[in-house]
Amino acid sequence: MGVFETNAAGACVYVNDQWLAIAGMNRDEAMGNGWAKALHPDDRERIFQEWENSVLQQRPFEMEYRFQRPSGGTSHVLGMARALHGQAGDVTGFAGSVIDITERKLAVAELAHYQARLEKLVEKRTREKEAATRSLNRRNALFSSFVATLPDGFCTTDGNGRILEVNDHYCRLSGYSRPELLAMRIQDVESTESPEEVAAHIAYVKQHGLDRFQTRHRAKSGVIIPMEVSVAYIREHQQFVAFLRDMRPWEQVIAELRQALVQAETASKAKGEFLTVMSHELRTPMNVVIGMGDLLLETDLDEVQRGYVNKLQNAGHNLLELINQILDLSKVEADRMQLVEQSVSLRDIFKELIDLLSVVARNKGLELNGRVDETVPPWILTDPLRLKQVLFNLVGNAIKFTEHGDVAVTATVMPGRPAMLHIAVRDTGIGIAPHETETIFEAFTQSDASLTRRHGGTGLGLALCRSLVALMGGRIHVESMIGAGSTFQIFLPITEAVPPVPTDDRDGAQHGADSPLRILLAEDVEENQMLMRAYLRETPYRLTIVNHGAEAVAMVRSEPFDLAFMDVQMPVMDGYTATRAIRQWERETGRQPLPIIALTAHALEGEAERSKEAGCDLFLSKPIKKQRLLEVIRHIQQEFSPNDAPATAPNAPPAPTATVATSG
Repeated sequence: MGVFETNAAGACVYVNDQWLAIAGMNRDEAMGNGWAKALHPDDRERIFQEWENSVLQQRPFEMEYRFQRPSGGTSHVLGMARALHGQAGDVTGFAGSVIDITERKLAVAELAHYQARLEKLVEKRTREKEAATRSLNRRNALFSSFVATLPDGFCTTDGNGRILEVNDHYCRLSGYSRPELLAMRIQDVESTESPEEVAAHIAYVKQHGLDRFQTRHRAKSGVIIPMEVSVAYIREHQQFVAFLRDMRPWEQVIAELRQALVQAETASKAKGEFLTVMSHELRTPMNVVIGMGDLLLETDLDEVQRGYVNKLQNAGHNLLELINQILDLSKVEADRMQLVEQSVSLRDIFKELIDLLSVVARNKGLELNGRVDETVPPWILTDPLRLKQVLFNLVGNAIKFTEHGDVAVTATVMPGRPAMLHIAVRDTGIGIAPHETETIFEAFTQSDASLTRRHGGTGLGLALCRSLVALMGGRIHVESMIGAGSTFQIFLPITEAVPPVPTDDRDGAQHGADSPLRILLAEDVEENQMLMRAYLRETPYRLTIVNHGAEAVAMVRSEPFDLAFMDVQMPVMDGYTATRAIRQWERETGRQPLPIIALTAHALEGEAERSKEAGCDLFLSKPIKKQRLLEVIRHIQQEFSPNDAPATAPNAPPAPTATVATSG
């Protein structure tokens, strides 16, 4: 039995060797959307329609269809698939199986052919009785030999279910002798359906001619045997012909597959927890390194010192980019990354891309061009963040590996069903050897070690690009020639969208901008406390610092504040628990909600939603630049006037431990 698994978009992520053998493909050909090439052209539309109906109606997919092997020949298969659901109930993919039923189909067809041919021979050759009888005997002998050698059980019954013929294989399965079975009806061995249900089933098959179903038969020993039954009704003879397959081996395979899925889900959960920890542990020190570097650049430095600090900052940003790429790639592999589709203008994205990277290109003497064809709709539905991530990576690489000439990025729409957005990034750079055009998309793999030393990089960018494009339901490949440049091509399904609803932009008048605010910071890392104090040293804001969530709750109850920054991960009480406690206290006392901003080194999908559920107003991911921090504070001043915050605090005991207050 062939087993497969796809992602939510229907792209294949796993097939076993049996599936490949049935389809006549190799593993590379089957991955992604390549599996569809194995479908018989005459069956594809019917298959896709049934698949779509199954998804829309949230029911299992099951149907018979054909595979057309590339080497020639056609095989009939029974395909079954069910949706896989994540913890939130969303569809994360599909798992299923295909069973080769070619022999069974041929057997049924051959049997029907013989029955029809025998009837015609009897009608035409009544005067040649002896010759017809000899021919019939020969064919009966052939049929008996065929039935005797079948790998499945076989039986025929009359129109009421009385067994007329049975092969040795079913006798061995059931434990009954042939004479015993010929004295029985199919109702006598059926254990799933009641006699009334069997009678209704017989009437159904008589009406429709064919049926395939799973049931259970009771053996003579009392053992219950799961059976897959394919039955045909021969209307001319008022008989049923049935093939019966013992499904116990297949149930074992299905059980093993389910166990493998449980193990995979467990591993995915463990990986997600690991990513959460690693995100926090890596980005927390980077917040201090980059923040202190920015502050150092604001001081009086001589030319040599400023050069050293700039190199330090460049190295810090490069390290942060590497951390982000590793985390993004891991999130895709762990199925923790979710797309956020919006109505966006591809032309605006191209303009931003060219504006930002043209300076880098000009510094190398290169020309950078971008063009969006008129076939591309003004607004499309996509995840702008992930699309930009892919394009900036590809164009940045093109500039990096091109010494002379130009780099061009173009977009057009390829008509078809469905229509596809085609984005091409072409350069006149060093090129890629033919045998490396696939390996460069693997994590930590690069074209040439010498190029690594010359141009830098870790080999993660293209792996992340391929993962993100696949997540968006598309594919990416490269065409290249050593010394003649490369062209990376992206194909994405495109959906035309309506323009986004414009939001009301506030004018420049700030509601008490840069006025003295009482700010509470809950942060357990001393270096981050020092960084925040340095960021706000030359502002009119008054900063109070506590070391964990319990102190923050006590401080809010004892003193009035205009704004609170709450680190998510702290000892004693974490930031989300503290925020919930503050919100509960505000509801109980009827106070205006204090604006609370979550600070976290976690850069995983869903963290913003978690902060909102806890009661936070905004979410900031570390490392945090000084300018960004001040912008957020001013935004809070615009959204929440100081009069909205509680003017006084209740008479409550002070915080249980010492705090640090900083102003000016």
